[in-house]
Amino acid sequence: MDVVAEWRRPALAEPETASALEGAGEVEAWLRSELAARLKVAPSRIELDRPVTSYGLDSLTAIELTQSIEAAFGVNLPLAAILQSLSIAALAAHLSEQSATPGNPARALAATQERRAEHPLSYGQQAIWFLHQLEPDGAAYNIARAVCIEAEPDVEALRRCFQTLVDRHASLRTTFHAPRGEPLQRVHEYMEVCFQEEDAAAWSEPFLDERLAAEAHRPFDLEGGPLLRVNLFKRPNGEYYLLLVVHHIVADFWSLTLLVNELGILYRAEKERRPANLPPLSLQYTDYVRWQQEMLLGAAGEGDWSYWQGQLKDVPWLNLPTDRPRPRVQTYDGASLGFRISEALADELRAVGRAQGATLYMVLLSAFKLLLHRYSGQPEVAVGTPTAGRGWAALSGLVGYFVNPVALRTSLSGKPTFRDLLGQVRQVVLDAFEHIDYPFALLVQRLNVERDASRSALFNVMFVLQKAHLPGVEGLASFALGEAGARTNLGGLPLRSVALEGRAAQFDLTLMMAEVEGGLAASLEYSTDLYEEATVQRMARHFGLLLEQIAHDPLLPISRLQFLSAAERKQLLFDWNQTLRPYPPVNCLHHTFEAQARLTPSRIALRDSARSLSYGELNSTFALWAWGRNPRSPS
Repeated sequence: MDVVAEWRRPALAEPETASALEGAGEVEAWLRSELAARLKVAPSRIELDRPVTSYGLDSLTAIELTQSIEAAFGVNLPLAAILQSLSIAALAAHLSEQSATPGNPARALAATQERRAEHPLSYGQQAIWFLHQLEPDGAAYNIARAVCIEAEPDVEALRRCFQTLVDRHASLRTTFHAPRGEPLQRVHEYMEVCFQEEDAAAWSEPFLDERLAAEAHRPFDLEGGPLLRVNLFKRPNGEYYLLLVVHHIVADFWSLTLLVNELGILYRAEKERRPANLPPLSLQYTDYVRWQQEMLLGAAGEGDWSYWQGQLKDVPWLNLPTDRPRPRVQTYDGASLGFRISEALADELRAVGRAQGATLYMVLLSAFKLLLHRYSGQPEVAVGTPTAGRGWAALSGLVGYFVNPVALRTSLSGKPTFRDLLGQVRQVVLDAFEHIDYPFALLVQRLNVERDASRSALFNVMFVLQKAHLPGVEGLASFALGEAGARTNLGGLPLRSVALEGRAAQFDLTLMMAEVEGGLAASLEYSTDLYEEATVQRMARHFGLLLEQIAHDPLLPISRLQFLSAAERKQLLFDWNQTLRPYPPVNCLHHTFEAQARLTPSRIALRDSARSLSYGELNSTFALWAWGRNPRSPS
């Protein structure tokens, strides 16, 4: 999942290598303390032989735990190993075995000593670069978020903070060109931040909204740069609107959250006139690109390719009913609809997951797949989901395009219960997590997928669950949804999220959800070429009703789980089946026919291969027969 998280030094003291933890008991004690700290419970509540997933462990916490393990032991433990319902004791045994293995792959990712100005692109970057060449004036890959700063900031301090971020992260000083046809990324030693301040005190609210949307969708020049823009609009009463726009080729949503977190640290340090305490960066994005190329040439790359080749062979398109025909070429025109899931229902869904050793993400994904199955009637459903692509602890603090989508394919045929479906989805997710390093762009290329300009490759519906554990920055996960009204405090500045008009929709549908105070926030992003807002509102309502049914009885067969309201069921079963129609009182049937003949005498009533008769002609013929005369004989 494209979970959002921050870099942070582990709160507990950690040894530099596994040799400092000689006994299995010490490894178990360390894991117990780490897990307790992540879950905010006392270590005594963590049982050594109980599956760690039974404590409500989510994917983000699992990522943080694997990164702490890597920092402590030099072992790169797969995310799936944490989520496979292993106990602390089993994890400790696995960890001890791995740490004793020479040449552990955790040491394969290292900084290169050679510093060059130009570097190749990752496979994900290559795909975005190619799409940008097809539509250089498009904004489908602009990541934009706007906030209202509800107190007057120190503008020059903000400018210096953003310049520090550009100086710190090489990706923000990167441009792209193709001197010999092959794209290269050029890392500049210095690049001035694009920070523009405007006085918007006299602007109307509609004009401000239009200006925010226009700046959010202004195309980037990948060759000329810069690929990060900051706009600050001064409003009356001391309010400021801050718009941050970055191109997806140099950042992802994890990066955006990282930048916001570091911005808060830098701004508070500026105001307190002290140095900011940011951890040094041992790697750059180009180190990751080099590692990716080497990994794909080895056994790990071939193993991943073999898995996905079998998993996605002949994967079916998801054909949902739409309000309008699909255009021949995808336009990315979109909008979004926000809705909420109550805290009580979210807790019940977590309990459903814990009973199966599944995370909340797996429960929500299963429910969403079930909804798509009921809408489409298809027995197989493939949904995309973004993975963070940061399996190494050293990558967690870098800005760059690491996110890697995966296609998760599930069969809903037969008569499974929701618990059965959840078990299948859980296994599909865990298997995918074992192979998440294989670039999606290369996978599409090697699978030789038939390209369709009207939709994305392999899947056209995506699911995302966002979650943030940023110390002192509450509510940041809901900011990732791009909806209005979320609040947080950043370095002493109170922020309120502002929705931007004209969202870009890279897929037919994208369901984004976030764990927030009071439950789950959700945003259903949709293509306006295909769907009306009323349809998406109905879909969101159906999803909420389906979640209630699942929480109430996950053992029901999925065919019996209701997602229609009582009013909708009445409309479908009764109102639209009222075929009884009142007719005026007549003596006989031929009187009704005579009335129709008087009303439309020239309309065709009967036709065969030789001739046709109108209502008037047929009525005259019947009249002659009634008087005992043959209509074919002479008068």
